[in-house]
Amino acid sequence: MTLPMLNTKVLVTILDKITATEGVDDAVILSNSGEVLAYSGNDEKKFVDVVSAITNNMWLVLQNSGEAALNEDYLDYVLIQCTEGKTIIRKMADFLLCIRARGCIGSGLLKKKSQILKEYFEQPLKEVGYS
Repeated sequence: MTLPMLNTKVLVTILDKITATEGVDDAVILSNSGEVLAYSGNDEKKFVDVVSAITNNMWLVLQNSGEAALNEDYLDYVLIQCTEGKTIIRKMADFLLCIRARGCIGSGLLKKKSQILKEYFEQPLKEVGYS
């Protein structure tokens, strides 16, 4: 059985639609090792790599803490609200989606955008089986 190829141009095109929304600054899809697969936004590549590494490490720490404390192995998303804006990190198959918003976008809307992307991407990403 051969695995399908991952077309990152399609991923970027769809992420471009999310970042074109007022209030959303960046969207990135990461592998489970923190590697950037697709990115859309205004920041430099170097900055995106740093944010991706931090995002991946945060996800792993929170997931491991949940497993240890709650005996639960499924973390769906993390919403972080700071003075500079909001960030949501959501699990999609073996990938992470991270959306960053500095504008006045509401937490519920940011969560909904990430949920829609998860529903859209999850099955194709499961078929890819990237690890």
